[in-house]
Amino acid sequence: MRFSLILVVLLCLATIATAQQDTLIIHFDFNRTFIRPADTVHLDSLTKTTGIASVTLAGHTDHTGSDRYNNKLSLLRAETTRLYLLSKGLPDSLFKSIEGYGSRRPYDPADPASNRRVEIIVIHNSPPPQPPSPPPPPIIPVSPPSGLQEAFSDTARLTGKNIILRNVNFYGNRHTPLPEAYLELQQLLTVMRQHPGLIIQIQGYVCCMRDGIDGRDADNPSEPLSVQRAKFVYDFLIEGGIARSRISYKGFGASNKIYPLERDEDEREANRRVEIKVISF
Repeated sequence: MRFSLILVVLLCLATIATAQQDTLIIHFDFNRTFIRPADTVHLDSLTKTTGIASVTLAGHTDHTGSDRYNNKLSLLRAETTRLYLLSKGLPDSLFKSIEGYGSRRPYDPADPASNRRVEIIVIHNSPPPQPPSPPPPPIIPVSPPSGLQEAFSDTARLTGKNIILRNVNFYGNRHTPLPEAYLELQQLLTVMRQHPGLIIQIQGYVCCMRDGIDGRDADNPSEPLSVQRAKFVYDFLIEGGIARSRISYKGFGASNKIYPLERDEDEREANRRVEIKVISF
C-alpha cells in the first residue's frame, strides 16, 4: 500500500514536471466581441505551436452594464476567440473549457480597458529530451477557397450583384452578430484585402416587420436597427484596415426578405442579415 502511494505521488510529480502553462491575453474594444487585427498575430502564432495539451478560454468585461449583459458579452468574446482559433486549424478537442466571467474578475479595477479581455491558458506537454536530428521538410497545407472567395472569383459578372453573407446573422433587436458570424466576417475582410479595386455597399436588414418598416435597436434606440447592423460590418472592415472610400452602408428595414412568411425562428434569424452589393470591381 505504501509503495503504491509513493508511486502515485512520483507519477503526479513527473506529470507536473513535463507540463508547462502559458497565458495569452487579448483585449477588446468597448462593447465589442470581434478580435482586433493586432491580436490576430498572437493568435496565429499560438495555432502554430506544437505540443499543446489543452486550451482554456476565459472571457471578461469592464464594469459598464448589467451583470446579465456582461456575463453574456464575456462569453461571446471567449466563443469568438475559439472560433478564430478553429478557423486557423486548432483542433476543437483541445478546448478544455470556455467561460464568461463578466466583470467579476477585473485585471485592474482602475483601468477598464485592461478588463475587456480574453485569457487564453495553454497547457503544453514537454516531450522528453531527444538527440538533435535534421528537421523534416515543411508541409504547407493548401486551404480551399472559402464560399465568399468563390463568390468573388467571377470578376466579370460581379458589378451590381448582391451577395448574401449567409452566416452573418444577428441577435433579435440588436446589431450584435451571432458568434458564428465572425468566420465569415474574417473571410470578407480577406477578400477585400485580396482585391484592392473592390468597392462595396453593406446593406442591413431586419425581420418581423412589414415590408420596408425598420426595427428599433435595443443597444442604440435612436438609430434604425438595419442601419446599425450594416454599420457593424462597416466598422469591422475599417478596423481591419480597409479604406473608407471603398465601403459604404445602408439599412433597408424589413424589405427583400429571404423568407417572407417567417414561419419559425430559423427563418426569422435568416432575415436578420447583411448583404454585400458590389459597386465596382
